[in-house]
Amino acid sequence: MKEINNTEQNKTEQRFSNFEFLRILAMLMIVASHAVKHGGTAPVPTVSTFFTSGYITNVLFASWGQLGVCIFIVISSYFLCDANGIHFKKVIMIYAQTLLYSLIICFTFKIFNIEHFGPKQIIKAFLTPIYQWTEYWFIRQYLNFYLLVPILQKLIKSIPDIALGKIILVLSIVVPGFMMFFLQENVKEIGEFTYLFLFTAYLKRKKNNVIERKPELFVIIIFTTCILFIFLFDWLTFRFGIRNLSSRITMRYFPAYIFAISLFFFAKKYWKFKNRIINFIAKTTLGIYIIHENPLMYFNKNEPFLFCRLFKIGKHSILNTYPIYLLSVVILVFFICSVIEAIRILLIDNTVFKKGLWIDKVCKKIDNWYSL
Repeated sequence: MKEINNTEQNKTEQRFSNFEFLRILAMLMIVASHAVKHGGTAPVPTVSTFFTSGYITNVLFASWGQLGVCIFIVISSYFLCDANGIHFKKVIMIYAQTLLYSLIICFTFKIFNIEHFGPKQIIKAFLTPIYQWTEYWFIRQYLNFYLLVPILQKLIKSIPDIALGKIILVLSIVVPGFMMFFLQENVKEIGEFTYLFLFTAYLKRKKNNVIERKPELFVIIIFTTCILFIFLFDWLTFRFGIRNLSSRITMRYFPAYIFAISLFFFAKKYWKFKNRIINFIAKTTLGIYIIHENPLMYFNKNEPFLFCRLFKIGKHSILNTYPIYLLSVVILVFFICSVIEAIRILLIDNTVFKKGLWIDKVCKKIDNWYSL
């Protein structure tokens, strides 16, 4: 989700495709994670599967979804943190986009009898993303976070660098712990997104900070450490029966935060190139998420439609060709959803939400009113 910044420096940075390419990689991470999660195969080790290529592939593919989410928030936060207010039209566009795809998928599944559901699910589709469906947690919580951004902008502008640094230090200890053990799901992500916003804003203020100077060092160290700990924690899962250690500790919370920020500054430092195709594909990434993670895709919890019944990920997991097959499915789902979203952008966003129309004018008035 590309944010508009008023400063001349950010306008210059946005002309490059480095952050757009990073968005694409982040969405591939998310799709890969969902493919394993909903493919009828789970990365839980057994005596016979711990060292197989299928299990190793599942662990590696399933471990980066949270990192992909954090990357999206870091990119948005970097351009939002010193902007003035938000664009309410973006809220309407995201909501309309989510609702449109929910209705299309709902009626398509009903007409072709892909899933057996009644009026209750149709009503839920009309209420998307307001209705508390866990599959759309990112859309719901991103909208909540985005509406909080003007308050956060005002907050960081009123806090000196030293005080903001101390707040970040305290939150770096408190937020992961509270998220892991205490907070409810609906509160977790808002706290996580707010923390990433403040952390990113602080690093943007502190020019030439250690992560910005040596992002490659942080990327290598964190990546290597996370890979080692993923398999260590999963071995402990196998050895002592402690479930979900790797997902709760390794690639969630603080490791994912630092990794996402390091990748952002790595892209900022080394990936300075311009490509219109990359920029346009990056515009479709949110649509890719909305389509492939639609709740009706996983209405049947035991055998979800997309990755389990359609692509049969679980059945392929025992084959030697599984790593190549899983990667091919991830790329194919990304490509198909990207094409669908590109068509929607051309037909709807470039017409209904075109600048100068009444929706645009009303949203600008709301922007002025909501700007603190």
